Amino acid sequence: MSEVTDLVVPLLRKIQEDVATLQDDVAEIKTHLTIMESHEATFLAMQATHSGRMDRFEARLERIERQLELPEGASWVQKLTQ
Repeated sequence: MSEVTDLVVPLLRKIQEDVATLQDDVAEIKTHLTIMESHEATFLAMQATHSGRMDRFEARLERIERQLELPEGASWVQKLTQ
């Protein structure tokens, strides 16, 4: 039985070390994933802000075009550049 123990114990220690290394790696990956999710949330919030600003610019441009009685679309720009 001693021979079996002498063979198994070193293998079990190696497995234990490998599992500990894997646990450390998983913890590091989780940290990186959390950071990436935070950056994604920030990016999406910025995108929503920019989208809202673009909507307001579009509304202002449409109001200006109506006040100047310009036709819909960019055809009036083409006439000015000819």
